[in-house]
Amino acid sequence: MELNKNKLEYWDGILSRISNYEESTDAIVPDTYPDISRIVCARGMLSVKDAAPQKDRMLISGTVKTAVLYLPEGETDPKRLDIPLTFAHIEECRGIHEDTCCFARCALAGVEAVAVNSRKVSVTARLVFDLSAYQQTCISLTESIERGDPSIETQCETRDITLIDQLSVNDFTVLEDAQLPDADDLDLLHACCEFRPTECRAMNGKAIVRGDAVVTGMGLQPDGELRTFEQTTNFMQVFPCEGLEEGAPVSVRLAANSMDCRMEPGSILSFSISASAMLCAEKSHTLSTVTDLYSTTHELRVDTRSVTLQEHKTVGRLSAECTRDIALGEGASHLVQSSAVMTGSPAQGTDGRLSVPVTCQGLYHNEDGAVHSFSKPLTLEFTADASRCEQCRVQVASAVCGKEGVTLRARLEGDSIAGDRLELRDITEITIGEPLPAAREGVTLTLRYIDEEEALWDVARTCRTTVAAIRGANGLGENETAVSGRMLLIPMGD
Repeated sequence: MELNKNKLEYWDGILSRISNYEESTDAIVPDTYPDISRIVCARGMLSVKDAAPQKDRMLISGTVKTAVLYLPEGETDPKRLDIPLTFAHIEECRGIHEDTCCFARCALAGVEAVAVNSRKVSVTARLVFDLSAYQQTCISLTESIERGDPSIETQCETRDITLIDQLSVNDFTVLEDAQLPDADDLDLLHACCEFRPTECRAMNGKAIVRGDAVVTGMGLQPDGELRTFEQTTNFMQVFPCEGLEEGAPVSVRLAANSMDCRMEPGSILSFSISASAMLCAEKSHTLSTVTDLYSTTHELRVDTRSVTLQEHKTVGRLSAECTRDIALGEGASHLVQSSAVMTGSPAQGTDGRLSVPVTCQGLYHNEDGAVHSFSKPLTLEFTADASRCEQCRVQVASAVCGKEGVTLRARLEGDSIAGDRLELRDITEITIGEPLPAAREGVTLTLRYIDEEEALWDVARTCRTTVAAIRGANGLGENETAVSGRMLLIPMGD
């Protein structure tokens, strides 16, 4: 008996995870530097050198250039210590190999510096890795059966499903020289970049991506005050995407891997951003499968296997806001800087709200004018209609200072993804067995009363007849698949 197969090629997600990682080091204050009285803050610049697939794991390595500001004993102007860290994180995931398409978006959740004594500093960098891995997959599903034997009856199901059709990772660079007024002598402590895509569309074998590269950072002025800055640069990139048709649904994920940022003469902020873009093209498929079968005359042995498909369909953008109080243990007169980094995946509660674990960090002036830093792990609650979201990020939009701390207004943005996890039973082989016992001799028609609702397929299978025969004998329409509370005429045999 011949099985008609439908070949389905797509990219299957085997890893989607947010992982947290810490790296620490100790550093001795150079002899030419004064003793430490109090550490003001620590910031860092993250540089990802590699995000490579290996056998059953993914390796992410790079460096964190940390800058520690401290007040020397008996002085009011802060001093700066530069302390480098290297990291190598291994993410275990069965099924990853060298041909796996991997993508990593890395962020620095915070840098903590502790004075072990007046001449020694311990620095800890907390990193967050938003990791994805996809494997190109090809499966064959039985969509129909060539029935050499007319006694074989099959039940089929057809559904539409959207899967990832194409996937590629491309590297690109964003360069800019921007005017930053009155910043000739600004000593840059750190800078980071966040990409905010505004357009991604298909154009006959290419994908056009437009968006904003938002560079934020902080520097130390000659008067000892801290200054923050934000610079937005528009960018457009054209990436090759073989076979991509005009108007096909395509989305992009962007990650800043490393950044070279410096002040040039004339108050010019010059930066170069090395980045990656993962293009994801979706395609709709009409999937037909055989869900059940039987023979009216013979026993059948049916071998099956389980197949799991995860639908992936981008349905729109997600945007939500919330506010959250952060207790500092003292009043804050001015908030110098604040940020938030997601440390886990959003989880939808029974009330429909999204719970997002984050780490919020910032700098503030207390009521005495002294600068202090804070870092708080929090869970933010957003009202948003999304069961799955990808490429999410949390931004701190504004803050209000008070006697007990600060109130942050946070915004959640990302892609809203629809799609169920389908568990299918695929038929791999059918063997015709022994003949079934013959029906009662001379009986061609029987009566059966259907009390509670029952599917015509189940009635026909039980009575060793066909759905078409039952419909014909009882004047039922093609759209009637179940009956209840009536007497049926059941034809027996041909």
